[in-house]
Amino acid sequence: MITKANFTKFEPIVLSAIDELFEVCIKNECHPNEFLIFLENGHYDNTISNQLFSPFLIGQGLAGAKDGDRMSFVEFYLDFPFEQRIIELNKEPNSNSLQNEFDVRIISTSISMMVYTHFWESKVFQRTLRLLAKLSIGEEYDWHLNDQPKEVYFYIRDKIRNIFKENNLMIYDIIKSAYRSQIRDAFAHSDYFISDRKIYLENFSPTLEHSKQFISYDEFDEIIIKTILLHHCIVTKIDEYRHKLGLEKPDREIYVPENGGTIKTLHYRKAGHDKNGNDFYRWLWPNQF
Repeated sequence: MITKANFTKFEPIVLSAIDELFEVCIKNECHPNEFLIFLENGHYDNTISNQLFSPFLIGQGLAGAKDGDRMSFVEFYLDFPFEQRIIELNKEPNSNSLQNEFDVRIISTSISMMVYTHFWESKVFQRTLRLLAKLSIGEEYDWHLNDQPKEVYFYIRDKIRNIFKENNLMIYDIIKSAYRSQIRDAFAHSDYFISDRKIYLENFSPTLEHSKQFISYDEFDEIIIKTILLHHCIVTKIDEYRHKLGLEKPDREIYVPENGGTIKTLHYRKAGHDKNGNDFYRWLWPNQF
C-alpha cells in the first residue's frame, strides 16, 4: 500500500536520478537553451498552420489537458487513507486484524494496478520519457514526437530504458525496477490473486527469464511507488528548473525548426495565479504576455 514511510524512503533516490538526467540533457544540448523547450512542452500542432499563427507551440496542449483527468484520479488514489482504514476496522468489536489488513490489501492492490497501468500506458508519460532519452544523448529536440507504439514493453525497453543504460544514468535502474509488463498484463486480464502476503501472477511463464510467479507485498509496493514517484519527481524538477533558469537569465533565444530554422526568444514572466492565489511563472513567447 502507499505509505508516507515508503515515499520518504524512495523520493530522494528518484529526485537525484532526475537531477542527474536533467543536467546531462542540458550538457548535451544541440542548440543553446534547448532544454527550455522540454520544460515548456514544445510541440507541433498541424491544425494551426497559417500565416498568422505558428504551429510550433509551448504549453500543455490538448494532450496535456486531457491528461489532467488521469492525474486527478491519481491524486484521489494517493489521498485515500488505506492505513487509516485498517486502524478503524481494528477498533471494531471482535475484529480480526489479519483479515482486516487482507480485505484492505485486496482493494488497494486492484486500485494500485489500475494506477500503475494508467502511468505506463499514458502517451503523455511515454512521450516525456522518450524526449528525455533523446535529449540525454544529444539528439535535437523533437517537436513532432507523437509515437504510437504497438508494443509498449519494447518501446519502453529499447527507446527509453536502454538509452539511459548506455549513459549509465540512475534513472535506468529506477525504470528497470518499476516497469513490469507482466503486472500490467495481469491486471488487464484479471490474472492475479492475493494469498500468503503475496500477489500471485497467473500469467507466469517458466520459460521467460523475467516472469515471476508471485511478488511480495513489499516488492509490489516499491514498484507502484517508484512508478508514481517517477512522474511526481519529473514534474517537481521541471518546475524547479524553470525557476532556476529563469532567475539566472529570464530572456533566452531558442532554435525553432520553422521555415528552414529560425531563432526566437522565450521570456520568463508571470503567467497567472495557482489555485492558492500565488503567482506562478512560465517561459512564454512575447505574444503571451
